[in-house]
Amino acid sequence: MSDDELVSDLLRPVTRTSRAYWAVVTGLGLIVAVGAFAYLQQLRSGLQVTAMRNQVSWGIYIANFVFFIGISHVGALMSAILRLSGAEWRRPVTRMAEAVTVCSLFVGAAMPIIDLGRPDRLLNVLLYGRLPMRAEFSWGLITLFDRYAIENEFATLGGELIAEETAPDTTVAVFSSPGPILRLGGHSQDVDRVAPELGAFFGRMMVPIDFEPGVEEAISAASPLERYAAFVAWEHARYAAHAALRDDAPATASVLAAEAIRLAGEEPDAWEGGHRLARRMGLEVAAPGPSV
Repeated sequence: MSDDELVSDLLRPVTRTSRAYWAVVTGLGLIVAVGAFAYLQQLRSGLQVTAMRNQVSWGIYIANFVFFIGISHVGALMSAILRLSGAEWRRPVTRMAEAVTVCSLFVGAAMPIIDLGRPDRLLNVLLYGRLPMRAEFSWGLITLFDRYAIENEFATLGGELIAEETAPDTTVAVFSSPGPILRLGGHSQDVDRVAPELGAFFGRMMVPIDFEPGVEEAISAASPLERYAAFVAWEHARYAAHAALRDDAPATASVLAAEAIRLAGEEPDAWEGGHRLARRMGLEVAAPGPSV
């Protein structure tokens, strides 16, 4: 067989297509289109569509990463065994195993990047992840360790971090927030009275399984003070409705009532926004009127 005949024979499936070929291409194209649409849905709604939550860190992408890396190992092992055996019949199988290994490595390596949720922001780590730093942070827990390795833990509903290196071995970090940064525990300082109550509220925000569409976006778009107002409104209504809670923790009930009065008087817009956010989260709160 001449070179021209060999090339013609190899290219025949591409140059001479049939209806079955185009049917397969159309089917694969539809699968790609569905995948692209699903990925756009993820960009809009977040990684919740992959069943990933704060408590469930292994979504479909990390599972795929482990799967494809495992497949690449199998392909490399098959290729190595067949080559070492010296069997002539192994050549087609070896080529397939090596092709599967290479493809699986590329697909598996892409999974952690897609798992970031917003891969387009990966470059920000290099562009902005150095001192001096000024960045916003979301709600959650802040754990700090001082020079004696003593842990100090705080709860926050969002704010801004400013970090600056003041000496070769000293970095000063300043956390600020329109809402309070509550102390959960640490060395030689009291715990804020309502800080332990934030756990249930954080849990509600972390596992929004029964939320209606758009609630997670509303939580993200709310200001830190509105999130804090939603927490106070919900806890104040809960303590007001249950005498057992007031009897068990009268100091906490007093602090919540005082905070409700303060927010209603000094921050009426945030107070009303907090009530709207709490209701969207499915929490029972009283009307945001002057009487609290």
